Amino acid sequence: MSNVLGVSPFGVNILGGVAYINKLGRKQKLRQYGGGKWAVEYNWVQRALNDTDKAICEARVIDRETRQPLSEWAVGECSPASMKMSTLAGYQNHNAQTRAHNRAIEEYLGAEIHEEMLENLGKIQMSKDQKLPMLETGVSVEEMNTSDNQPKKKSDDIELPEAECHECGNPMTKQEATYSMKIYKKNLCRQCQAQVKKMQ
Repeated sequence: MSNVLGVSPFGVNILGGVAYINKLGRKQKLRQYGGGKWAVEYNWVQRALNDTDKAICEARVIDRETRQPLSEWAVGECSPASMKMSTLAGYQNHNAQTRAHNRAIEEYLGAEIHEEMLENLGKIQMSKDQKLPMLETGVSVEEMNTSDNQPKKKSDDIELPEAECHECGNPMTKQEATYSMKIYKKNLCRQCQAQVKKMQ
């Protein structure tokens, strides 16, 4: 699964049979896409001072050198009521910061991460029983068991290649082909789209 997401095996957790890109995986994606030039900046709105307090942290992606923001603030909140794992009791500040961190990266790079995942899935020839269900990467471990975030376990949700790139012949998913036709009026894989963007 880490190959599909383009991160190390330690950047993915499998919880309840569902693949989940964790904080380390998101840091790896931030470094991959930003070439080491991006960082996450935090702003504490409210720190928990005891085991019953609520913690609220904001995070955003910034340019490491200029300190200029690249994304909007994303909010991470944590209170004892929002923690589903009893072993995390008393760690509201850590959980709020982790949630804000993950959401900031998800907001800034979520589409690219998902497009890369789909592209990598297309390159891997898997049988239906090898497929793992996927969750949205913006959900924290603690939030996974809430009714709104139950995994979609239908293997049909994972799309395999349905088109070829007009330029290089590489396989493309239905979503990639739809996007490419809308923007470029022909099927172009992500690499060829990047080359076209450079020429414009």
